[in-house]
Amino acid sequence: ENFILVKDIIDGEIILNNLVTQHIVIKCLGRILVKPLSNKIDEDYDEIELGKGSCVEFRFAGGHWYIMSSDGIKYD
Repeated sequence: ENFILVKDIIDGEIILNNLVTQHIVIKCLGRILVKPLSNKIDEDYDEIELGKGSCVEFRFAGGHWYIMSSDGIKYD
């Protein structure tokens, strides 16, 4: 399992790269955009924004990244 902790970053960006990992947990104590290297997140989203205090688990399957669990994420 891989884990990224985002601290002291505002307006950062993380690219989900399935060539490196197919499972990642991101804990955000700032504000970042998360984008897949290709395709979409949950087959609908080009990117998602994580705000302070959010924690999201992603898995890559069938060519897309999927949100498996989240705490503090909101869809607009």
